[in-house]
Amino acid sequence: MIFRGVAFLMTLVMLYAVVVQLNDPDSVFWVILYGATVLTSALVVAGMRIQPFLWLLLGVYLAAVLWLSPALPNTSLEAFAALSMKGSVEELVRELWGMVFCAVWTLVMIMHGRERHDPRGHDDEVEIPWEQSWR
Repeated sequence: MIFRGVAFLMTLVMLYAVVVQLNDPDSVFWVILYGATVLTSALVVAGMRIQPFLWLLLGVYLAAVLWLSPALPNTSLEAFAALSMKGSVEELVRELWGMVFCAVWTLVMIMHGRERHDPRGHDDEVEIPWEQSWR
């Protein structure tokens, strides 16, 4: 129940990220990436298990983080001080950390979806075949 509340909050936060991207020159790319997180968060709120899609999405986000990683040394609070465009360096830093944020949240959704407890009350994880892990 608590996790669904957090997922609902994340849906709203990521929806805001989509709206902020609308004035970006390359908005379609970023709207799709952030929009995928909006969609997956909303599906989690609805109680759907979408494990294979989350793994695919995590791979996309990690690839984006790797692609944007040269901007990491330029990380500063100034890059996040204003939402307006300051320059390409600040934009790359914000995009990098946006993808890190999406990757971390996607990983949290994956880990929450994979939580399985032994029906006998043990805290050990029960082995579930891959085909059933996403149902």
